[in-house]
Amino acid sequence: MKQLVTLLICYTFPIWAHGQSAISQEELRKKSTPYQQLLPAYILYSFALEKKMNRDAVFQPVVEQFDYFSTPANDWQPAFKYEYDYLSNGNLYTSNEFNYNLSMQSWTNTKKASYGYDVFELPETVMEEVYNAADGSLVPQTLLNLLHTQAGNLEQEQISFWNVQTASWLPDHKHNYNYTTSGKEQSVIHADWADTSMDWNPYEEYYSLYDINDNLIRYLGSEWNLDVLAWLPSTKDTIEYDLFHNLLRTTSESWSVTSNIWTPYYRNEYEHDAAGNLIRITGQSWDESLLNFQNSNQYLFSFNGDVLEENIFQVWSTTSLEWNNFNRTVYVYDSTSLLIEKVIHNWTDDNWVATYRYLYVNDAYGNVIQSTGQSWNNSTAEWNNIERYTASWISFTTNTGEAATDFTSVLVFPNPVSQQLFIAGLQPTMNYSALITDVSGKVRLNTNFKNEQSVSVDELTEGVYLLSIKENGRNVVAACKLIISK
Repeated sequence: MKQLVTLLICYTFPIWAHGQSAISQEELRKKSTPYQQLLPAYILYSFALEKKMNRDAVFQPVVEQFDYFSTPANDWQPAFKYEYDYLSNGNLYTSNEFNYNLSMQSWTNTKKASYGYDVFELPETVMEEVYNAADGSLVPQTLLNLLHTQAGNLEQEQISFWNVQTASWLPDHKHNYNYTTSGKEQSVIHADWADTSMDWNPYEEYYSLYDINDNLIRYLGSEWNLDVLAWLPSTKDTIEYDLFHNLLRTTSESWSVTSNIWTPYYRNEYEHDAAGNLIRITGQSWDESLLNFQNSNQYLFSFNGDVLEENIFQVWSTTSLEWNNFNRTVYVYDSTSLLIEKVIHNWTDDNWVATYRYLYVNDAYGNVIQSTGQSWNNSTAEWNNIERYTASWISFTTNTGEAATDFTSVLVFPNPVSQQLFIAGLQPTMNYSALITDVSGKVRLNTNFKNEQSVSVDELTEGVYLLSIKENGRNVVAACKLIISK
C-alpha cells in the first residue's frame, strides 16, 4: 500500500531496459492494489518506459536476451535470457531462464516456470523449478495456486515451497480477495502458514471504500492482534477527486496505539490540465512540530496532446523555500508515436546534463525488438554502450468468435456476449442443447436449440462461464469459455 508514496519519494532507474518478461513468483506476490492503480498508466510507465505501452495483446515474446557491453572486449557480452512457449490461445505455457557462462561460451539453463490454466483459461498454477548444476535435473522450488471468482477476478493465491526432505509442497502464505458487485477489489486478507498449529494465521487486511461513481475514496489497512484476536487499525489513505473525477489529493495516515488517533505522515497533491492529463504531483510530509504538511518533492509532466514528452523531478529547499531541479527525463517518439528514445538528465551547475539514455527499435507492429542503454562520457563527449535488450515476438490471431474445442467447425459468437449468443457450424438436422455452468460447476442455463439459432443469455450475470454443446442431449461435441459482459 505504501508503494505509491515510495514512488513519489524515490526516483530510480532500472538496471536493465527490458520488455515484457516472464511472470516471476515475486511479481505475482506484488499484485497491484486499488490504491496503486489510481495513477494513470502513462504516468506509471514514465518511470520505466522500457515496457511497451498499448502493445497489441496478440503479440508475445518468444526470446528475450539481456547483454552488457564489455569495455576490454569492446563488444557486447550475453548475460541472461528467457525463452517462452505458448498454448495455441496465446497463454504462456513454460518459460526458461538461462545464464551465460562466459568462460565456457555457452548458455546454462537455471530456472523453469510452468503455467497451468482452468477450463476457463484463467491462470490456475505457476510452478518454478531450478536446475541442479550437478546433474541437470529439475528441482521444484515454488508453487503458486490461483482461484478465481465467477466474474474472473482473482479470489485466492497461495504460495508453497518445496521441502526436499519430505518431497512435498509446504504452504507458506496466501492472499484472499473479495470484490464489490461492480467488480472492484473490496478487501484482501494476507495470512501465513503456521507449521505448529497446521493452520493459516491472518496478519494483514486492506479494505477499499468507493463512492457512488466507483472512485476509491478510502484504503484502510489493519493488523491482526493475537492478544485480543481482532483486527486493529494500522494505516489509512484518503483519496479526493475534483468535479471531473480527476485525482485531486491523497492523504496517508498511521494509527497511534498510544493516543488512539490517526496521525498524518504524507500527502500528494495532483494537478491536471484542461485535457485531463496529470501534469503535477506534489509530495508533502507531515511536520510534527508545525502540525501541518510541508513540501517535500514534486514531479512535473509535459505533454504534446496526450503524448508524454518530459518528466521533471524537483526537491523542496527548506532554506530558500523554493523548488530545486534534480533530474529530468525526455521522451522522443517517431512519426507513429512509438517511443524511440528516452534521455535522462541531472541538474548540474544550473544546467541539465544528459547522463543516460535508452534507444528503442520497434517492429512494424509496435513491439520493442531492441533497447540499448548508454551512459554519457564527459571525457570523450560521446555515448558509451552499457546494456542491451533484444526480443523476438510471436503473434496469435483473434476473431470476434471463439472456435470451440473438439469440434473445430463450431463457432460461438459474439464472445464476450451480452444478450444473444449464436452458434454456427453444427449439423442442420440435429437437435442440440447448450449447457452453461459457472466456475463452481453450477448449471446456470440448459436450453435446446438448432444450428444457427440464437441462445438467449440475457438472464445471466456478468462473469466467466463454461459452455458445453451437446448433441441430442448426450454427447458433448464442443466446449469453450464464455464471457458474459453487460
